[in-house]
Amino acid sequence: MKTRIKTDTKTKLLMLILILGLLSQYNLVTAKSKHFRLSAKLEQTEVINELMKFDASDENVKANSNHLTIFNVYGSVSVEGYDGDEVLIEATKQVFANNSNALVEGLDEIGLKFELLDQNMYVYLDSPYTYFDREEGLIWHSDTCWKRNDCSRRHKRKDYKYHMDITVRVPENTNLKVSTINNGDIKISGVDAKEIHVNNINGAIDMEDVAGQTTANAINQDINITYRNNPTADSSYESINGDLNIKYAGQPNAIVVYHTMHGELYSAYDVSMLPAQVQRTSKRKEHGIQYKLDAESRLQIGKGGPEYRFETLNGDIKIQRQ
Repeated sequence: MKTRIKTDTKTKLLMLILILGLLSQYNLVTAKSKHFRLSAKLEQTEVINELMKFDASDENVKANSNHLTIFNVYGSVSVEGYDGDEVLIEATKQVFANNSNALVEGLDEIGLKFELLDQNMYVYLDSPYTYFDREEGLIWHSDTCWKRNDCSRRHKRKDYKYHMDITVRVPENTNLKVSTINNGDIKISGVDAKEIHVNNINGAIDMEDVAGQTTANAINQDINITYRNNPTADSSYESINGDLNIKYAGQPNAIVVYHTMHGELYSAYDVSMLPAQVQRTSKRKEHGIQYKLDAESRLQIGKGGPEYRFETLNGDIKIQRQ
């Protein structure tokens, strides 16, 4: 089937203004970083290796309670599930500078940190401007703003640039939260987890032979996923300028909620259209309760089930068979 979605002009305009602002900021940073790396007079590479292990009790393993968070900024992340009980981490760090003092400073300041808090494991960029809130389990990074959500003061820019590619092998039932921002893709394979959360700003997301509730968000590139087993809980796939190419195993049973501004929807499965939902606002008006019509389109695949949400701006949505 092939369907095109219409959205009201005001909503389109607001979305475009917001999205273009975000894209211009990230693309400017990426372009400057790439130019610096290509023109730098000095470069040095180091390899980082680490071995970690979750609590090996059978109860924890069966409950899929192990969570691994991988946070990168400039570079790729690759995760492979395997039949083992150790987390094997290898990272390749490159530092670029125009003088030896800056190169030494970059080699000293840039690295990886590893932490295990209960059943939550964290592998994240170690840099002067990367911060970890252990109480909330949140990691954030800014090359400019001195505090999260506060750019009233700005950092002094460093005289070096860096790139970090992270490769990790994990027990195949490990829950994942993986993110990077610039100059790298995210690849995940062989993971059968309860939940998988993936976020990439300027790179693609490729997932092969995976299972679990999925949240995947890529701004500028495609999201490609092939499932070993289909998600049994609500899942979402979002991109601004990329296509959503999702291959399900066998016959999925789900409710598809989709929204695309300039793209189209293709489905290899038979679907039935569902009526739009009416959402009641919590505010009472003078003449009664105000109702509004949900602008998203809904389809049922198979017998229905969990909600699979697809959202794009300029890309196509392709629901495919393996």
